[in-house]
Amino acid sequence: MIEILALISLVLGVYWVVRRFTAKSASPAAAEPSAIERWAEREALRIVATRIDASQATLERVFAGQADAEVVREVEAKVAGVDIAYERAAGGRDEVDVRVEVSFEDGHVARGQKRVASRELPESVREELAQTGASHVYRPWLFPWQR
Repeated sequence: MIEILALISLVLGVYWVVRRFTAKSASPAAAEPSAIERWAEREALRIVATRIDASQATLERVFAGQADAEVVREVEAKVAGVDIAYERAAGGRDEVDVRVEVSFEDGHVARGQKRVASRELPESVREELAQTGASHVYRPWLFPWQR
């Protein structure tokens, strides 16, 4: 009986250790933003900077992770949401228009756009476009302090 309990404890211990190290090694890769996500962040910063009283340098620091409660409060008070829209390019089977759409609380929507090859898209977006045949895919985008 004691041998069985010892064996079960050993198996659970090994499982726990393997699981813990596997979770840690997967985290950095999952946290690495794609090129489109980095571009979306720069575009969101550029658009938000036109409507916020803080300087561009201050916004860059806040987007980089340095907390400034006053600036964060102002951004969240003025910005209703940010989406990344992926749209098949007209006539281009292998190209997609990517838009960052910043919706403000006053109803104004500002956009930044660029065209990319479909191979540059995140895997989930590429799969959704291929499987559903949809011409548009939307993904919400969160500010760095919301992630």
